[in-house]
Amino acid sequence: MVFLAGPGQRQRRQAASPYFTTRQIEAFRGELGQLADMLVHRLPSTGSGPVDLIEHLALPFASLSLGRLLAISADEAIKLGRLARQTGSVFEQFATADQHRVVAQPAMNSPPGWP
Repeated sequence: MVFLAGPGQRQRRQAASPYFTTRQIEAFRGELGQLADMLVHRLPSTGSGPVDLIEHLALPFASLSLGRLLAISADEAIKLGRLARQTGSVFEQFATADQHRVVAQPAMNSPPGWP
């Protein structure tokens, strides 16, 4: 959806929008907090050296939170997240310069309390 424009992008946004209403996000906020707490509490178990925060925090958080929204199992969500991470660079090469600029821009309307 990031690299689409026009009617195709509009149709996908409309299909996804019911999952991202203020009411849905507020209902999901507590669950996301619990998920983040669980992942942060697991970080010490990764060892005493440097921790790969993408591998142990960002990827699982994004994968599991989207998996819960889409009602897929945690195992499948993690597999999908890993696959997306591995294949993401393949698709980036086909994006136009304008699409790369759009992706690189900071979010304009962050939810309250977000940086």
